[in-house]
Amino acid sequence: MVAEGVELQQVLEDEASLPRRLVRTIEGDPGPSRAAVDLLLALARDHALWELPEEWLVATAVALRDNAWALLTEGFLAQRFLGDTGRFLIVAPYAVNREGRITLVLSAIYGSVIRHPPPPDLDRALREMFRDLRQPVTRILPITCEASCGNVRGESGEAFVVPDGWAFPRSVGGPALNDMGEQRRRFVEGGRACIRTIFDAATADLLLEIEETPEEQAIVQHEEYQFHEAGHASGIGLTHKLSAGLLATWWHGAVEEWRSDGVAFELAGRILGEEEAGKLVASNFCTRFGVDSHRLGGPDRDRDVAASLLTFDHALRAGAFKMKGGKLALRDLSYRGLFAATAPHRMLAVRLTQEEMALGYEIGIHGRYGGIAVEASSRMIFDGLVRDACEGMFKDLR
Repeated sequence: MVAEGVELQQVLEDEASLPRRLVRTIEGDPGPSRAAVDLLLALARDHALWELPEEWLVATAVALRDNAWALLTEGFLAQRFLGDTGRFLIVAPYAVNREGRITLVLSAIYGSVIRHPPPPDLDRALREMFRDLRQPVTRILPITCEASCGNVRGESGEAFVVPDGWAFPRSVGGPALNDMGEQRRRFVEGGRACIRTIFDAATADLLLEIEETPEEQAIVQHEEYQFHEAGHASGIGLTHKLSAGLLATWWHGAVEEWRSDGVAFELAGRILGEEEAGKLVASNFCTRFGVDSHRLGGPDRDRDVAASLLTFDHALRAGAFKMKGGKLALRDLSYRGLFAATAPHRMLAVRLTQEEMALGYEIGIHGRYGGIAVEASSRMIFDGLVRDACEGMFKDLR
């Protein structure tokens, strides 16, 4: 009887975590297995129980069975993968480009959207800044992830799931998913120590002030990421750049990331004021220098490392930092001072955006982006003070 009771309890536990069972099944066999299709159809039959949309689950099962991922395009663009309570399950091949190599793996992510304040009208603000807007700003959904596998899992996967990574056509027009739990884990386990290694105590305290609680970190980081996506929408627009192959190398991708950060800072300063914009800069620096700088590909292969190097280079050029005890110290120890430290970055990013919008032939973007350079002294300091000093704080960060 005890054995039967234990077996029954296991069955009940398995049934209570049917979406997790699906994720584990895909993780064990990352292909269009019959078991995964059956589990998706079982979820669809009891969709109300799982708070997931039936139509999306059925479409996913058919797409997986027939390798027909175009079936998910419209639902993804219209965010019909979200249940009424914000719960969701996405199963599809997902591509990442790391260390100069693209990998496409069947991936799955199951979780819920976190309640968050609506963003300001960033589309209108960009039109006012540049007198034109060629693509709408991508919406970011901050999420709590309950289970995931493939290229969207853990330290070796993606904490920020960009829409164009999904294999279904035109996915670039859909929302991005920001896994706030994974972002928090990465920062707590390695990023915080990196910030205290790179910056002196007072500067590190200022940067980390917004990271003290998961709730505050989630709100500020989500807002910073949303402004960053506004940066991507400016200029020619990231959607068109990707579809036209205008970001042909890791360096072009790095400059695009750096440009988007600069536009985001300038936009935040205009909308939120320098104090609040400085908090978004603090969040960005925590991510760029606490996490992105330490990805395995390094600045010669990984766009996020190279983008961090560009940010570092322009912060040094601003003269906003001094050396203190072998670490970087902010001269004006305030959020306004932190915002002021981005002045050259903001100015050049806005100018670059205006230049790309004025190009007679868009292929000229290669010359513009290729012309953005890093001073040799900045690279040397970055390698020693940021990369080497924090070596070993992450095990497998890609």
